[in-house]
Amino acid sequence: MLQQSNPQSTPNSDPEKTPSAESRPGQERAPLQRNAPSGAGGGGGSPETRPGGAGQSTPSSTPTSTRQNDLERVRQILTGGQNGVTVTQPVESDAERARDNLLSSKVEEYERRFSDLRREIERALTDLAQSRDAIQQIDDSQRERIDAVEREMRQYQEDLTRELERVKGQIPVVHQLIPQTRQMQSQIAELAQEVKDLRTALARENQALRTIKSMIDQYRSQNEKSLDTFKREKRQAEDDLRMELRRIADRLDDQKTDRRALAAVFMEVAARLESGYGAGSALEDLIAAEE
Repeated sequence: MLQQSNPQSTPNSDPEKTPSAESRPGQERAPLQRNAPSGAGGGGGSPETRPGGAGQSTPSSTPTSTRQNDLERVRQILTGGQNGVTVTQPVESDAERARDNLLSSKVEEYERRFSDLRREIERALTDLAQSRDAIQQIDDSQRERIDAVEREMRQYQEDLTRELERVKGQIPVVHQLIPQTRQMQSQIAELAQEVKDLRTALARENQALRTIKSMIDQYRSQNEKSLDTFKREKRQAEDDLRMELRRIADRLDDQKTDRRALAAVFMEVAARLESGYGAGSALEDLIAAEE
């Protein structure tokens, strides 16, 4: 931008200093040839052909001589005079006219470029302001989020600090509980062993109970059998006793028996019944003794 702004200020600068940037004949010869006829018809001749002022015109000349005169005039303008001779006021006006002819197109182009650049710069500045506002909004939003995250982090840190302090306060209690826990573990192991032993003993007792129950069942069966046998023997003995008593009663009906002897017989029968001996044999013995 600084290099392009120099041609814009060229028309208002010193005519002896500014044409130094335009002293290249290859670039400025075409505008000079295009403006040569107007310079010839409008008083663009040499100072010698214009003695009367701005309202007089020079005689017609060929294009070659006019071009040479213009080139000579430009050379004098650029070099500041020939052989140290100062250029007069008409030459300075011709220099301004030649400079305007040479630089008008470029000045217009540069002005157009500067206008375009100015519009682009204004548009870029507007976009930059909008971008700055958007970035500011994003920055504010991100800052709010960061503040919220920082608050949460501080809250979490405070919670963790309190929890850590609480855990640190429980460490002595934990150290006190460690021996008790070990003691309880040993007691639990002992109780587990005792429970195991009790289960083993209970299994043995169950086996013994099953054995005893089997023996009881066997004894009950044997006792029932013995009881049945005893009942049969008792019934048989009672039947025998009744038969014997009837037989004795029948014999007593035939013979007269002493009361003392009869009492002795009954006592003997009772004693035999208590001792388990047969009553019939006792009666037979008594009867045989009486006879």
